[in-house]
Amino acid sequence: MSHAPVSLRARRLSLIALAFVALLVAGARPASAATLKVCGSDCAFATIADALAVATNGDTIAIAAGSYGGGFTLDKDVSLRGQGDSQTTIHGGGPVVTVASGVSTTIAEVTISGGSASNGGGIVNRGTLTLRESTVSGNRAAGGAGGGILNFLGTLELKESTVSGNTAAFSGGGGIASFGGTVTLTESTVSDNTAALNFGGGGIFSTGTLTLTESPVSGNTSGLGGGIFNAGTATLRESPVGGNTAAGTGFFGRGGGIFNVGTLTLTESPVSGNTAASSGGGIFNVLPQGVLTLTESEVSGNVPDDCVGC
Repeated sequence: MSHAPVSLRARRLSLIALAFVALLVAGARPASAATLKVCGSDCAFATIADALAVATNGDTIAIAAGSYGGGFTLDKDVSLRGQGDSQTTIHGGGPVVTVASGVSTTIAEVTISGGSASNGGGIVNRGTLTLRESTVSGNRAAGGAGGGILNFLGTLELKESTVSGNTAAFSGGGGIASFGGTVTLTESTVSDNTAALNFGGGGIFSTGTLTLTESPVSGNTSGLGGGIFNAGTATLRESPVGGNTAAGTGFFGRGGGIFNVGTLTLTESPVSGNTAASSGGGIFNVLPQGVLTLTESEVSGNVPDDCVGC
């Protein structure tokens, strides 16, 4: 009986082993990310919640023009993409959308509205959320903070988005309330939101890290800091604060534009045309806790005064 040389046999075994390993590696590769389509008819899914139930990490839920029910939680790394904030609306729920802790997601080109919850009427974010080319409007925090968005120990980024016309009925952050997290706004707008007159931050209430770049804050109302209440670290770059109101009596009615009890840096960010019922029409900086740095940022034309504690 003839036998193949030992070296040839070893080579064959090696090739077989390599082929087996290649098959195992190929089988271990994750499936390609899917796009799940949601629309009124002729789609696999009629609701976002139905698509979310079968989605896996990395998938995108593409939402057609129209109005779709909210009240769901993003508990996977799944993105939502609409057809534009004038075309696709996610409406209702308490809140409309919740992002779970540990989840990383992007929501793009939608309007989020009509939500009502104790805290965070429109969005509650505990994970990492990027909101892009979207609008959050007409939401309400009925008993707590964050009429439009509540960011709780999360990372929130808004790009080319608008937060407007939201209400925190009994607490702060009519537009956005952030507790201990990070909030970044780029080319976005926070306007015409309302927080309770016995609380702060008609537009934004922040105890964490807040950065605004080319993002105006205007027309908001609260008791302390009609535009912004900062108790953390806030940096504004080319972000004007104007036309906001601090209403109320007694201790309240201070900081029409900004109420600062943290570290606040303004660069090329004018504060003008704001009103306070008591004092600090532009900025009320609480000393000694408040640290304020103004660089090429004019504070003027505020009522009754421009800057207290500056």
